Amino acid sequence: MSLVGKWFGFGSDADYDAGLRAYEKGAFDEALVKLETALERQPEGLARYYLASTHRKLGEAALDTEDFESAVEHFAAARELYPSYPDLALSHARALRLAERLDEAEAAIAEGLALNPHFGEGRLFEGLLRYERLGEWEGVRAAVTQYPGLEGTLFDEAQQAHAAGDAKGAAERIAEIRPGQVQALEIRLRVADEFARVKRFLEAAAEYRQVLESAPHYADVHCKLGQVLLELGEPEEALQAFEAALERNPRYAEAHAQKGVALRTLGRGKEAKLSFKEALSVNPNHPIARFELGRPAI
Repeated sequence: MSLVGKWFGFGSDADYDAGLRAYEKGAFDEALVKLETALERQPEGLARYYLASTHRKLGEAALDTEDFESAVEHFAAARELYPSYPDLALSHARALRLAERLDEAEAAIAEGLALNPHFGEGRLFEGLLRYERLGEWEGVRAAVTQYPGLEGTLFDEAQQAHAAGDAKGAAERIAEIRPGQVQALEIRLRVADEFARVKRFLEAAAEYRQVLESAPHYADVHCKLGQVLLELGEPEEALQAFEAALERNPRYAEAHAQKGVALRTLGRGKEAKLSFKEALSVNPNHPIARFELGRPAI
């Protein structure tokens, strides 16, 4: 179970329990049905979080099978549940582009960039859409120049195709670009997440730190590092990690909420309350922030 599960354990709702078990074994269609039922009864609980994650997993699976309309529906549902996540907006926009719904794709990525104007992959995708629609290369070039890690072989190939007048080939390569060293980083992240899942927090922290050495702009990795540092009884270091996440994405509800947990652990209750309120200002349904603000003496 994820780290956040300690706030909302098993036993409070049979459908939630069944949905979470299905989620953790990868049976996402089954999880969807159970979590939707649980959410109807407990709209402020953690079912919302896992239901959004389930829609995301199903959207990714639909992309793999080129069922683009299903992918659009799942990412839209995930965004409806958690509208403040720019990476969900990007996933939605990518699915809309593949479904040839370009106006909607432009609107989705604009909403994601409004949440985090420094979202490099989002800027690159915005440039891709302008390139496909208007033939403008500058947005693509600017994104790759401004945000470290987007340059590389795929961008070089895209430039060559663009220079040769092969706009379709250039666009195909741009669409495949992810932050540099992404395959190695994704493997390391999966390892770190698995260490955290089985409560091997020292190993998880080491892996997250290795990822951040190569990709310090990943707000979510800073947040995950902070979470395992809390588990290791290091709230001061955890607080620094959450603040690093918020420097990179000031509207990151999870980081605000976890920062509040760290502050509360340090006995800084008034500051913790402000952090929980910040989390709710971004995501009014954030489960940890709502739960923590309801506890006494905060």
